[in-house]
Amino acid sequence: MDLETRKKISRTMKGHSNFEGHKHTHASKEQIAMSQEGHRNAAGLKWAINRNTGKETRVKTKLPQGNRWGRTREFKSWIHNKSRSNTATHANESTLKPVDRLEGTDSLQKSYATDTPGQKFKSFKGWKTQS
Repeated sequence: MDLETRKKISRTMKGHSNFEGHKHTHASKEQIAMSQEGHRNAAGLKWAINRNTGKETRVKTKLPQGNRWGRTREFKSWIHNKSRSNTATHANESTLKPVDRLEGTDSLQKSYATDTPGQKFKSFKGWKTQS
């Protein structure tokens, strides 16, 4: 490929993500989660909110000037509603989504193994199981 063509492609791709418009499959999300198991990148960090901009950041030592500890109200309400809906969903098994039914079962292990060839398989130790 000549230099002029490469420059045209470069100009066209500027500001665009290669993954734009795509979604991770359930199996690839599980693979990412398992690969991150044991990583301590956020250990010792706390959430702080800038009072002027509302931007959330993680802080390791002391609170920066103009910030306060915690998360935004929107995040707190979102996570609260999410946990409430998960509790309600799991209370009645007939309303479970197919993905929820697979979680922690042999069929998830099989789908993970078939969807990700050549990957090391980690155990599902500590996952909730459905009886």
